[in-house]
Amino acid sequence: DPDAVRKGIGTRLMTHVIRDAWGAGIRVLHCKSTLTATPFYKSLGFRSIGDSAMTFGGGVAFPVTLLSLPL
Repeated sequence: DPDAVRKGIGTRLMTHVIRDAWGAGIRVLHCKSTLTATPFYKSLGFRSIGDSAMTFGGGVAFPVTLLSLPL
């Protein structure tokens, strides 16, 4: 929903994910991000560890950035 963009919802959700992961004993989070969402994850402290692609039904490859966040 374009009206929900840049309102802090994603940041609040990820803050809870990070806190819950830490509480569960997880010390590193990894994610695959679309190229356009990579700056968002980097703003949360994630670091790029490489580029890859995800392949979906029909063999369509989608570029992604691999990211990591030490907790």
